[in-house]
Amino acid sequence: VMGNAAATLAISLDQEAAYSGGSLSGRAYLYVKEEIKCTALQLEVFGAEFSHVHWTTQETHGSGENRKTVTKHHHAYARRHLLRVVVT
Repeated sequence: VMGNAAATLAISLDQEAAYSGGSLSGRAYLYVKEEIKCTALQLEVFGAEFSHVHWTTQETHGSGENRKTVTKHHHAYARRHLLRVVVT
């Protein structure tokens, strides 16, 4: 929900998540507090993908009683813009 003192815009999607190759559907609602005159409504839709990958590696050092295994945690993050649609 976005808005200011004169109007509020709400977007409702028909599903909770989007998957690669899939489509999105929903509704956009514009609530105005009083009648206004306008000739166009412009709606911009942005899509982005956020990902996080976590994995571990193990390294063993020493031998006998001095043998020690260390686990290292690794992370990778990515953000990718997928779409931008402007509807006027």
